[in-house]
Amino acid sequence: MVDIDVEALAYKMNSGGERMDKNRHMNRNKNRNKNSGNNNKGKGRENTAAITAPYNFIPFCEKTIPVEQDQMEVHSDMREDLLTGEISYIMTAQTPVFVDGGTDAHDFVRNAWGKYALPGSTVRGLIRNNVQILGLSGYEDDIDDYSLMYRNVTGGAEKELYDRILGSDQVPITADNKEMSVLLNVRAGYIAKKDGKYVIYSTKVDKISDNLKEMNYYVLSERTIANDLDNFPYFQKHPECLQHDVSQGFTKNEENQYIGVRNQDYQPGYYKVSYRVKGLNKIVTVEEPGILEEKGYLVCTGNMNQKKALYIVPEIDESKPVIVIHEDDEKAFRIDFKKKEKTLKRFKKVSFFDLPEGEEKKPVFYIHNTEDNRLYFGFTPHLRLLYKHTVKEGYRQQTSTFDYAKSIFGTIDGNSGYKSKVSFSDAVASKVVRLGEAAKKVVFAEPKPTSYLDYLKQNDGPVTYNTDGFELRGVKQYWLHKEVIPEFTGKSNAEIRPLAEGTVFKGFIRFQNLTKAELGLLVWGLRLEEDSWMNVGKAKAYGYGAVSVSEVNVKTVNIKKAYDMENPVSSDSFMDPFEPLKEEDIDCLIKVYKREVREKLGSPIDEAESIKKFFIMKNSKHIPDKDKMKYMVLEKYQSRKQPLPEIEQIVPHSE
Repeated sequence: MVDIDVEALAYKMNSGGERMDKNRHMNRNKNRNKNSGNNNKGKGRENTAAITAPYNFIPFCEKTIPVEQDQMEVHSDMREDLLTGEISYIMTAQTPVFVDGGTDAHDFVRNAWGKYALPGSTVRGLIRNNVQILGLSGYEDDIDDYSLMYRNVTGGAEKELYDRILGSDQVPITADNKEMSVLLNVRAGYIAKKDGKYVIYSTKVDKISDNLKEMNYYVLSERTIANDLDNFPYFQKHPECLQHDVSQGFTKNEENQYIGVRNQDYQPGYYKVSYRVKGLNKIVTVEEPGILEEKGYLVCTGNMNQKKALYIVPEIDESKPVIVIHEDDEKAFRIDFKKKEKTLKRFKKVSFFDLPEGEEKKPVFYIHNTEDNRLYFGFTPHLRLLYKHTVKEGYRQQTSTFDYAKSIFGTIDGNSGYKSKVSFSDAVASKVVRLGEAAKKVVFAEPKPTSYLDYLKQNDGPVTYNTDGFELRGVKQYWLHKEVIPEFTGKSNAEIRPLAEGTVFKGFIRFQNLTKAELGLLVWGLRLEEDSWMNVGKAKAYGYGAVSVSEVNVKTVNIKKAYDMENPVSSDSFMDPFEPLKEEDIDCLIKVYKREVREKLGSPIDEAESIKKFFIMKNSKHIPDKDKMKYMVLEKYQSRKQPLPEIEQIVPHSE
């Protein structure tokens, strides 16, 4: 398994392309198709059965089913054709289930009375997701419109584009033509907040030399330090700045790589230093600030397997014009940082990877790319780049202004808001089964949308967010498991104390002014089909949170009983306006919904591709073999070239 730079975690989890040697890469660069998503057209496909994951995707319906605006505006109405009432249900854990308690992230959440419960917000999100799929509804409000970021340092569909933007090349740096691998388009500067916007200041060194193009910072190898430790007193005083114990030197392995002893105390960061340069770019001495003439910052970036490079950024020059960072690029950077923040917490200085606050000016690496007029920036020379297209550009549904999910759960349309017609109570545990006192160990990290071979529809060649006309694959759903995967060992473990299978929760859903069809859809989204389970809570990828729903009961308000002023209820009697529906009446509500959709759709909803695939994944009688639902090891995941198999390829026959 390859140990990847923690800054590159999204790449580590999400790379999808082939590895290339240097010569092959350089040759391809010359003839590269600008639209990087189509450079493998015509190649044969490998066996997709080898591609495994604990999730798959329910395709978006091509066209959403509309509802009229007057169906959204019924909150104050009192009509006999609109239904108000309450649904009760039982939810039973079929595998251990875990929802964290917020303040105590290891233990199961408790309600205000100290009882274990599935929060109403958790159940609401689960049922809303089901209703969106079964209601053939839209997802435009659920998809953020921002640019993802990527880094391809070893291979993948974007490897050539990535190297070209960074200017990766071998450049002669001595009279005898000794070459150095450099990033010719990457500059160093200082990022700070000025007048409410983030800007990048220049350094006092504009460039090292013409043949190194934009490069204005220095690379210092730990091997250089190890070979001449006396000339680097700074590192004798601050060994935590080194990724290896340089006092033990480096040795070559069978692959002709230099291997050192890992420094367990290493921490990414930046530190004020003074230094001396010999020739164009050779750092020969590093000292504490003020001792040597040249001033700047030592930058120690996230660790990577066999990485031995440190960087020195010359001091800031505030007299030169600044580069203003566009708010969209700032937003994309913040989202990217937030997604990887948890994985960075093993470092003491997580803030190293984030934007500066207050008066802080911190070293930064950047590219002002004239080809696409984009500004890329980050805290290592191997920058994470912004994709050409935003995520939402791949959303292809033909949506209506209002649909069933929006009508039931509410929405905002421009300046108008439409309230939800449903509210969810906590589902309180009425029967608690403890799994023992010992905490279980799981890993919450997972592939993100940058995993284009999973999240995007693929053609003959790899399609990425740089590919014009790319299309999102659909709604992510986790496979059901019959049992949980044994606990994990590793640095990224999270300890949880789940409740065991057999735990029973009881909850309520209150609804107001739903049509019969809407109530039928809501009940269907809760009850699903016979033998259906669903997933709730955390660690679903490892089998946790499989639940079944039973004893779904519906009561509706009888308006005549509730508001019959001609026959008022006497003080010594009580007339209950709630009337329970019979089982056949509940079934009839679902039929009313299906009939209404058939009239709008022109065909039975059960024949819709998204509905069929959804129920394949929810069928507890046809759960795939566990070997088809596991995460691939990183080494295999990185070298894969084929997309995730379709649901029917994983479960070829489901009755």
